[in-house]
Amino acid sequence: MNVFRLIGDMLHLVSILLLLFKIRADKSCAGKVYSISLKSQILFGIVFASRYLDLFTSFVSLYNTCMKLFFLCSSFYTIYLITTKYKFSYDKEHDNFRILFLIIPSFLLGCIFYDGDSNSNAFMEILWTFSVFLEAVAIFPQLFLLQRTGEVEAITSNYIICLGGYRAFYFLNWIVRIFTEREFKGALVMIAGIVQTILYCDFFYYYFKRNNNQKYINHHNHLETMATKKWIFYISTIVAYTYIINHYISTPIKNNNNMSSTKKQEVVKPPFWANLVAGGVAGIIGASTIFPMDMVKTRLQNQKINADGTRAYNGIIDCFSKIIRNEGGVRSLYRGLSANLIGITPEKALKLAVNDLLRTVLQGDRPHITLVQEVMAGAGAGFCQVVATNPMEIVKIRMQIGGEGGKRATLGEVVGELGIRGLYKGTAATLLRDVPFSMVYFSMYGRIKEYFTEPNGHIALPKILLSGIMAGSAAAAVSTPMDVIKTRVQVKPKPGDPTYTGIMDCINKTWKNEGPKAFAKGLLPRIMIISPLFGITLMIYEVQKMIFAKSQQQPK
Repeated sequence: MNVFRLIGDMLHLVSILLLLFKIRADKSCAGKVYSISLKSQILFGIVFASRYLDLFTSFVSLYNTCMKLFFLCSSFYTIYLITTKYKFSYDKEHDNFRILFLIIPSFLLGCIFYDGDSNSNAFMEILWTFSVFLEAVAIFPQLFLLQRTGEVEAITSNYIICLGGYRAFYFLNWIVRIFTEREFKGALVMIAGIVQTILYCDFFYYYFKRNNNQKYINHHNHLETMATKKWIFYISTIVAYTYIINHYISTPIKNNNNMSSTKKQEVVKPPFWANLVAGGVAGIIGASTIFPMDMVKTRLQNQKINADGTRAYNGIIDCFSKIIRNEGGVRSLYRGLSANLIGITPEKALKLAVNDLLRTVLQGDRPHITLVQEVMAGAGAGFCQVVATNPMEIVKIRMQIGGEGGKRATLGEVVGELGIRGLYKGTAATLLRDVPFSMVYFSMYGRIKEYFTEPNGHIALPKILLSGIMAGSAAAAVSTPMDVIKTRVQVKPKPGDPTYTGIMDCINKTWKNEGPKAFAKGLLPRIMIISPLFGITLMIYEVQKMIFAKSQQQPK
């Protein structure tokens, strides 16, 4: 995969996320100055459904499969939101383009130009070719709707611009493949892509013309004045990140089938149960060491700005001193530790052991593991541990915040108040924090540890600790915004504090009331917590695995 295709895929993904964000945030598929075309979304749904039928017949790669599933699910979810959940807001009067005029010609072209020489099933080839032609014109109803309403709104503009960027980078991808792949047959997709790019160029002209003439009408003026800057930011950020990702994808890690070792050796791999035990023990030791800082981090993230502009805490040191002075001494810094230790054992056990297991499964018999495989293993590990440990996470937060008002909440009181359903409040926010965290953490840890490993495969314990600290710092920084949201969704609001109905409601209210800086609250203490926590945890985990391996190698 070349970098242009990867950037194109990421832009395509971001365009869909932008659209879903707008619909969910506004709880509507049409605002005062914008409307989302159901007809275009139906066409995209048909494109993905006809193109990705090979999900049931072949497997190319995990990355390929995940992207296909995302596009299929997100497309039909968008259609569901427009036709069912937010049906009342759909602008049926203006969205009246007859999509049969696009579907029928595209299908006929698919029947004529499909690859008859291919060894694949003829029907599948026809559907694939049909999807290529239909995708080229699927955006047409949305452009038609924008022309009819006469307005170009920020979010839908960014959605279309990201789609246009996706097609532009795919065009560059085809050019690269022509010069690097002798067997590449790209004339058909290039022609269809050119047609689609022309449609987007027409929109870009319309967009910038209206922007220069200052004819926007929007009830969110701050969004409109930043529209151009925002889409440039989206694309430039995606280009930068995907270039870095592509650079590392091309550099596979040598693997000896343990979690992050990089030099191939004859070692005894611990069984899954042994990794579970090692992960639990490592987690308990690491969490107990840094728990006071975790208490401070939670307090700083949850504090609100008072009416007079003051805050409860003026930083890390001030928070430490006030907790000790006002809430019962040093012991108050460990409030919630019992719940945390109960939760940390299965959390770290599952996260570390499942990551090891998934790495082994994804790598298979291949000598190397790629960055994409590492990232997917981390995502799976993060998902599994969230499902098991979210109840204890919310109990820990409630107990940490509970001392602010004077009355201390006990473990039994918090569990009794929340009930089974309440213990899983904010699970979606926890997933959005922990899955990306694990993806970044485990992949970076492996790469950094590879750098520190000596040619004979030996690595000193301080270097393992440093590897965990460095990877933990980066992962903590990336996941801090969702950690803020998760904390606010799960914590019990005090009188006068805003209440949240979900993730999007929390994001909207936090942005509106406190600005974007609120999403970085607790960033420094979070890094100060996560980096040593995972450094200590991974060092102890690796030591236990080494001990197990040596014990199995001793003569009986």
